[in-house]
Amino acid sequence: PYTRLFRSVQGDVDLDSNGYPDVAVGAPKSDTIAIFRARPVAIFSSSLTFSPDSVDVFECFGQSNQQTDCINVTACISVTGQGIEEDGIEVDYSLKLDTRLKRISLVGDSLVDDNTVSGTLNLTKNVENCVSYNLQVKNDIKDYTTAIPAAFDYSLSAAHLAKPLSSINDPNLYQPTTNTAAFQQNCG
Repeated sequence: PYTRLFRSVQGDVDLDSNGYPDVAVGAPKSDTIAIFRARPVAIFSSSLTFSPDSVDVFECFGQSNQQTDCINVTACISVTGQGIEEDGIEVDYSLKLDTRLKRISLVGDSLVDDNTVSGTLNLTKNVENCVSYNLQVKNDIKDYTTAIPAAFDYSLSAAHLAKPLSSINDPNLYQPTTNTAAFQQNCG
């Protein structure tokens, strides 16, 4: 239908009222135009913290119950952005902890294995949403000098992306969130 595409371009007009400019492209001698709609860009902010920030092995090993709460990990995420849905954006997340040395185990629901948990969060714009897990310290640890690494990874869920003109994640701003906890040294 287009004899000469891009002969007429109109931009900087928000045709669908989502806060982002759309582009209309037409061709001469054609009664048809193509509209390219801009999608909202979700800007995520996340954090990952240990509480306390180091492991007291004497306190953890002194507990008779293996599922001790001597250390906890909390991952938080929030979303903002122009045109972002107020009723929520669904994200899938995974939290991986000490996956190489496996000295610490996660305790809770939705575990993939002892060192990985995954789930889905429904985020409300400008509201921080957190997940928190108690950690179990194994009693056969050989390496107390290497820090305990944790990584919090997230992405827009398939259900969210399946909606027409749903928001997208800004690929230039995305990085998994990482942190470490140490074993206390010189304890005695």
